[in-house]
Amino acid sequence: MKPTVFLFLSLSLLGIAGAYADSQKSLTIQTLDGSEKKVTVTEIRKLTFLNDQLIINYTDGTSASQALSTINKLYFSTSTGLKQTVSNSGLAVYPNPVAEMLTIKNAAQQTNRLTLFSLDGTAITRKQFSSGEIQLDMSTLTNGLYLLNINNQTFKIRVQK
Repeated sequence: MKPTVFLFLSLSLLGIAGAYADSQKSLTIQTLDGSEKKVTVTEIRKLTFLNDQLIINYTDGTSASQALSTINKLYFSTSTGLKQTVSNSGLAVYPNPVAEMLTIKNAAQQTNRLTLFSLDGTAITRKQFSSGEIQLDMSTLTNGLYLLNINNQTFKIRVQK
């Protein structure tokens, strides 16, 4: 795995996980069939995206993997039962899957930064934009999964033509 991806994922995880006490936080993996698997954040040593797989390395030395194509949503939740999704409720990113134009709407901050990454960690697009709505041209990308980071919020985007 490229150091850029590891740094990006580590910072994203730290940014998201830092919002809540570790003792109350869990990662939930929701699959396309609707089933969910919950893991306490304190049990996770490292999350890695490699070869279209999410790999979870646990603090006890074991690991587990899940095909990205089977994951519908990853989110963090607290013991209160309130879900804290990776996406911010102030942002709407659609359609997903996307064939040509991806719309990003209602970003709350004055200046927003986005970076689109391939799963191997390559930054494909970097942009700054103001609040409101922008269109991101995805038509030149090959079918597959991409990670879109907007102001430290991460979205899994599927390009499907």
